[in-house]
Amino acid sequence: MLREELYHPVFSHFPIAFLSVVPFVGLGRLLLKEKNRQTAELLFRTFLYSGLVTYLVVLYLGDLSLEIIKSTLPKLQAAYHHEDMAYYTLYLFMGVLGFDSLYLNMKDKHWLNYLALIASFAGLYFLIQTGHSGATLVYEYGAAVKTN
Repeated sequence: MLREELYHPVFSHFPIAFLSVVPFVGLGRLLLKEKNRQTAELLFRTFLYSGLVTYLVVLYLGDLSLEIIKSTLPKLQAAYHHEDMAYYTLYLFMGVLGFDSLYLNMKDKHWLNYLALIASFAGLYFLIQTGHSGATLVYEYGAAVKTN
């Protein structure tokens, strides 16, 4: 049976995978010809929505995990840094969702695609920072590592 504090690191790989692809598919939807653009837009939205839904689940699991392990962490500030990076990532990808929603309502505003692309690459940067700080929690501070 998996310990409760381990659900967060197990499930966190799903939004990482989904959201890591979003900026590159977004770039593709700007550069591809018209017949392939619809497929790229479908993939863009599929990865974005799937990534955001799973990201919200992982944020919830992260809060649960922190409550369980915070008494054993030697540096609690590192966990709060990880959480801050996670929220910055969420805000940026929610911005991508907002720009894309505006674009769907105003088809003649192609510049919104460029804003979505910029926000998605910024979100990818913070997603990498979030993963790095999570790995630091485990490998440097022993977060959720059970000693025998």
